[in-house]
Amino acid sequence: EAIVEYLVENIEALTQSYNKLKKESIETKDFHKHIGIVTPYNNQMKYIKKLLKDKEYNLIEILVGTVHKFQGSEREIIIFSPVIDQGYSGTHFTNQGDFAIRIAWRRHTNNIACISLL
Repeated sequence: EAIVEYLVENIEALTQSYNKLKKESIETKDFHKHIGIVTPYNNQMKYIKKLLKDKEYNLIEILVGTVHKFQGSEREIIIFSPVIDQGYSGTHFTNQGDFAIRIAWRRHTNNIACISLL
């Protein structure tokens, strides 16, 4: 939820910052083409897609996928959703080697952001 809330609240400012940095004039409604959200889990991917539905600025069009489904795709801005918070005590991707993190890290072309509850 934090990722979607952040995007909804800040998409205009993010677009303006991107345009200033890149010296471009992309409209906010088209900014989704530059964003990807990567997560290690299928259920988290589905949940994020559900939350993006019906949001303005075409946010539903953001490429959202698991680390494995994202292979071969790139975006200029990647948001990595690790699905780990302070109350979680189960097994998670960080206990399975660094493969998932390396793949996620390589999906961006210029910038990366990590949003977590840790």
